[in-house]
Amino acid sequence: MEVLEAYDLTGSYRSAAQLCGVDHHTVRRYVKAREAGLDVTVRAAPARETVVDPFIDHVEGWVDRSKGTIRGNVVHEKLEALGYDGSERTTRRVVKRVKAVWRHKNHRSYRPWIPEPGLWFLCGVPHRNQYVAPAVMWSGPSGLLAGGGERLEGVHIVAV
Repeated sequence: MEVLEAYDLTGSYRSAAQLCGVDHHTVRRYVKAREAGLDVTVRAAPARETVVDPFIDHVEGWVDRSKGTIRGNVVHEKLEALGYDGSERTTRRVVKRVKAVWRHKNHRSYRPWIPEPGLWFLCGVPHRNQYVAPAVMWSGPSGLLAGGGERLEGVHIVAV
């Protein structure tokens, strides 16, 4: 729902804010701007062009090829070879933002572990100090096996 539409419907800053999911101060600012005859959809100042903008495609490519591991100082050296005259701090800020976007797009999704009945069970393996560490075990052709495939002797079952 639009902010001004919600305000016209409710007549209250707080109720309109709750309907739109914004702060009541935002609703008040929009209403005051409309009363003054201003267009609230236009930003006060357009985004300025930065010194890195001509080189942003290069930075994104390097971050993508390195799978998000390239450092800002390395990017800065490469950009200087291309004619970049900005500061290293600016380069590090841009690399940080580009890496955050890259990580968001390339995050690893974990699928839930769905055990099959009778195939897996959780048990504890005694250590030197008699601490029982939980481990996932399965039954193999040569008996009870642990994660690395080694045979286990003296296993204490904690949960089945």
